[in-house]
Amino acid sequence: WYQRRVREAVVSTQSTGYITNNLRMSPYSCSVSIPFPSERLATIALRSVAADKEPRKSGVSRDMKVSGSILHVTISSSELRVLRVSVGSVLELIKLSCDTMEMFDTLS
Repeated sequence: WYQRRVREAVVSTQSTGYITNNLRMSPYSCSVSIPFPSERLATIALRSVAADKEPRKSGVSRDMKVSGSILHVTISSSELRVLRVSVGSVLELIKLSCDTMEMFDTLS
């Protein structure tokens, strides 16, 4: 289940308009919404990803929230290349979190 959901994540990328975040203008952003079986599992994934902060000098900002059983992640950056790397990193962390939950989570 977990691997299928990460692959089915809805991804939208914006390159028009600017997103203001932390007094910084970011022309590129990527929003990912990943459904989980429960709000508890979405919150676990959120906390796992939130523990790994972006470097301050990277120019990347992340906004994450859980709405019901859906994890919403928005990443913005002033450089497209840096955004691509950051999105890949976050998706890898979410996949690792899902794999760990699948292996060790005993509560359904």
